[in-house]
Amino acid sequence: MAIAATHDFRGLAAARFMLGFAEAAVSPAFIIITSLWYRRREHPIRVAAWISMNGISQIVGALLMYAVGGAHHLTMASWRASFLIFGGLTVACGVALVLLMPKDTTTAWFLNARERELATRRLAIDRATRDRAEFNKAQMWEALRSPLTWLYFWFALCITLTSPILKVRGGPLDGANLYNKVHFTRCASQLTRAQFSSIVINGFGYSNFRTMLLGTPSGAISFVAVWISALGPRLFPNTRIYTIIFLSLIPLAGSLVLVFVPVENAHDGNAWGIVVATWLAGCSSPPLSGVAALMASNVKGNTKKSIVSAGFFISYCVGCIGR
Repeated sequence: MAIAATHDFRGLAAARFMLGFAEAAVSPAFIIITSLWYRRREHPIRVAAWISMNGISQIVGALLMYAVGGAHHLTMASWRASFLIFGGLTVACGVALVLLMPKDTTTAWFLNARERELATRRLAIDRATRDRAEFNKAQMWEALRSPLTWLYFWFALCITLTSPILKVRGGPLDGANLYNKVHFTRCASQLTRAQFSSIVINGFGYSNFRTMLLGTPSGAISFVAVWISALGPRLFPNTRIYTIIFLSLIPLAGSLVLVFVPVENAHDGNAWGIVVATWLAGCSSPPLSGVAALMASNVKGNTKKSIVSAGFFISYCVGCIGR
């Protein structure tokens, strides 16, 4: 919400930094919560449930931005209104989570005493809980010495290295130019990722708002693929690793098309192929969902799980930054 109140690039950069700082704990926390509440065989479905919302939010967000951006007679710039709306919804959800989310199955207010006992016993079968909450140095060193930990890190880094296909029109933007472009759709895209697919679609002659709607299939593809990562191993047991490898081929295929198909002439017949390729190249959530489920199931100990999850998402961020 603070982004809506900024008036120069320095304020914008500070607000975005604090936003990223606050968001950093979300995915690692969800992995820990999943392991505290569900048995190992239930992790893929539960992890897919919250990661697949990335695709849904991409679709719903684009539709809401389209609606807000097309609204007339607003007392403020439409991009400021969108940040206020999305920020308000996020704050409301955060407050609700803090107030309503129990610590674990032993304090679940929505279960009676008998149900809490059963929920705790079923988790004890996998020994996924009953771990000490304080920081454990032994677990930290165990995590750092484990080859699997570093394999998790490298996977997150490599799968997000397709992010270089997300470019900004006209090359790099300096701070003043970025902030001065306050048109709603242009600002929204450049403040986040400015997907190359949007540039190509816009080159077909569609308006900025129409371009935003035509980018929603990327979210739909991500949603479907995330659930494939969850349901595939359930239908075909002992195939979680193979499913992750298969889903990794989706962004790889999109990236290869972008590397080898010429993009100089956006109006040629290959233009829509390039657009579809960008949808596929940005589909990194499904394989990441599978690996997150593996971490929730196979990494034991709160401290160790926190170290591995934090490193995994740090590597994810580093892969997204590199261009």
